[in-house]
Amino acid sequence: MKKYQLAQKQSLPFNKKLEMSQRRIEQWYNHFNGNVYISYSGGLDSEVLLHLARSVYPSLPAVFINTPLEWLQRLAKFLTDEHPEKIKEGSVVDNAIRLIQEVYCKAEENLGS
Repeated sequence: MKKYQLAQKQSLPFNKKLEMSQRRIEQWYNHFNGNVYISYSGGLDSEVLLHLARSVYPSLPAVFINTPLEWLQRLAKFLTDEHPEKIKEGSVVDNAIRLIQEVYCKAEENLGS
């Protein structure tokens, strides 16, 4: 997709984007003759996709993939963004957050994300 095409799609009204997404889900479903499922991690993007797909196919199977590393990263971000006053430098919580961030970064590097 070219830059101008992306800009055009981004400028569409929400209901048009919703219709296009539902149409794409129908194409995906029909291409595989309904032999499909959704995998989701519980993150915002996957929850939105699951909701959208089930708005078209309510009985669509879904498989939850537990990704504790992502959950820990979200927790660390929440604590540092929303409650920085509760994190004292050098405390157990501070050290845990630093460790989580370090492990997460190394995992991303190893996965090529």
